[in-house]
Amino acid sequence: MAHDQQTYRRAATAAIVGLVVQVVLSIAIALIGLWSESPALNAATWYFVGGIPIWIVLLLLYNQARIERVEALEAEQLIHQDQQAAAIFEEQADDLDLARRRLQKLQSWGLNIVSLIVAVYLLGVGGYYFSANKELFNEAIGALGKEASNAVAVLMFLCAGIAFLAFATGRYVSGMTSIKEWKLLRGGASYLMGNFLIAILTVIACIVMLATESLAIMGTLSVVFPAIMFLVGLEILITFMLGAYRPRKKGEVGRPAFDSRVLGMLTSPKSLGSIISETVNYQFGFEITSSWFYKDLSKLLMPLVLLGVAVVWLCTSIVIVQPHQSALVLKMGAISGEPIGPGFHLKLPWPLGQAQKFDVARVHQIYVGSVRNKTEGGIPILWTNQHAVDQEEYMVTAPTAVDFGQTDQAATLGGSSSGVGLLPSEVVVQYRILGDKLVEYAQSADDPELLLENMADRHVNQYFATHDVDYLLAHGREAGAEALKKAIAEDALALGLEVTFVGITSVHPPSKSEVADKFHEVINALQQKESSIQVARGEAIRILSEVAGSYEHGKAINAAVIKLESVQQQRSNMSDDDPKIAEVDKMLEVSKDQVNKLLNEASGELSMINDEALAYRWQRSISELARASRIASEFEAYRLAPRYYRSRQSLNTLVDGIKDRRKIIVSQQDDAGNRPIFRFDFKDPESALDTIINPDN
Repeated sequence: MAHDQQTYRRAATAAIVGLVVQVVLSIAIALIGLWSESPALNAATWYFVGGIPIWIVLLLLYNQARIERVEALEAEQLIHQDQQAAAIFEEQADDLDLARRRLQKLQSWGLNIVSLIVAVYLLGVGGYYFSANKELFNEAIGALGKEASNAVAVLMFLCAGIAFLAFATGRYVSGMTSIKEWKLLRGGASYLMGNFLIAILTVIACIVMLATESLAIMGTLSVVFPAIMFLVGLEILITFMLGAYRPRKKGEVGRPAFDSRVLGMLTSPKSLGSIISETVNYQFGFEITSSWFYKDLSKLLMPLVLLGVAVVWLCTSIVIVQPHQSALVLKMGAISGEPIGPGFHLKLPWPLGQAQKFDVARVHQIYVGSVRNKTEGGIPILWTNQHAVDQEEYMVTAPTAVDFGQTDQAATLGGSSSGVGLLPSEVVVQYRILGDKLVEYAQSADDPELLLENMADRHVNQYFATHDVDYLLAHGREAGAEALKKAIAEDALALGLEVTFVGITSVHPPSKSEVADKFHEVINALQQKESSIQVARGEAIRILSEVAGSYEHGKAINAAVIKLESVQQQRSNMSDDDPKIAEVDKMLEVSKDQVNKLLNEASGELSMINDEALAYRWQRSISELARASRIASEFEAYRLAPRYYRSRQSLNTLVDGIKDRRKIIVSQQDDAGNRPIFRFDFKDPESALDTIINPDN
């Protein structure tokens, strides 16, 4: 084809067609994604948008090439007119060559910049959507009903239309790339084939959904489409980096990095060997495929590939079981023989034989109850904050008895009670697969872990429904763990599972509507009560330690005294002719001896009081004995001299009574022989003489 402006005009027209188709497909897939609310199609929309810059740069490049050809033609015409015009052209060559310089900049910088932008764009968007949608992989969205079936059918036809338009345009443009001047269009055509690939995968998914009546495959596509974006972006980036070290000829326009070699297989119906040869030659910058080494290697390529495929296929007959695993060997889909343990084993190659491995030596864990998605680490778990990422579900509990004397069992039997209660809870179930029942485990259910989770949920709901809130918050965690483990273990054994631990890790009142705060008030009151009890116990220990020397000895004395009082009470209630009175008297003596013994062994204030009592007892006893002895001696003196004894005692009493009294002596001055008169003050009631002289006072 002639290297003229018409050549590049047709290429620019093809770029315009590709740009319009790319924009229309992007808008269509975006509208379909919004209508279907599919994460997969939302991610695919961003891939479709990534092709728009490619068609724009191709349009600019071919349009500039057309302008350059027009200016070159005008320059040639001026040269052939006359020598004077040629001289003028040589002087103004730089002005007339402006389109060529622009074209060279687009070829050198424009293609590379767009390639780098598209690569970074696909890597960033693909990585983001892959991370956001990876949890949706193989997730069953729901059963396919009549209305959903109609929607899937509409989606299938729409995506089929997109696939047809992308394939037809891509094949049309790729057919033009056989012309040397149009080879750059291959990058846009390969990107359109990527659109076709995504659309056709969506059509296949719709067919599978209609056949299986399940929407799970759409969750898989929501991860596959971002993965395709990421891989295409990675290929463009690697090609861009390798292109920087590729040798070039002068004036050669390199193959742009956004021209995907992988997607190019869909646009060019060539053999894989031809595509590889072209890629190798392009990368090294010369015809390396014409060398003798490459020719000899190409003769052995097919046998080597077949040998490699055969070796890889035979390697599928090798089974390596890890130390913590056991495996079942399947022959034509059926279990063959007993489970195999850790080590190296052989089986039939795939797909005739398969091996399913199970972690029998590891403990697995599931969460049941109302908390499934726990909060992130580092957040304190309190009654007043949220325990789960999403909204917590509540477990229904038995009614709480209004009368504090009733138990929760009495309430369930018809006693006075309030309405049902609601409690969030978290229950952990740990289990392991029984190696000797691995066949039963594999054949028990399609998903034994999910079945165990449902069974555990049933037992947890039953346990909470038969106990009230007060019991569950106070004692239900410890007692319930043992009961739930026993119940769940019986069901798990039929699945080939052994339950190793069941724990109610948290039971708390609802955190909303200030319910948890009210429970905190009750707990604070109970803590204050317990604190007062502990303070009283401490005071009792202090008092007993001060009185008896130690808390234990004080309690022993108290017990002995209580026993003594009991025996004394029993003895006082008995008559003298009771036949058991002798036995009770003996018990009374033993109790007294025990009390006396403990009192004698006590230290502290009790020991001091006991010692003071003993000292007073001996002092009083000796004093009374001395007084009795003195009185006996005075009786003997009275017997021997009664008159003298009476006179002496009277005078002694008189001396004792008046020695501290005021005395007045009046003497008589007469010769009649009268004696002096003694006057005493007897107003003091403590005077002994007053008592003797005036006994009535």
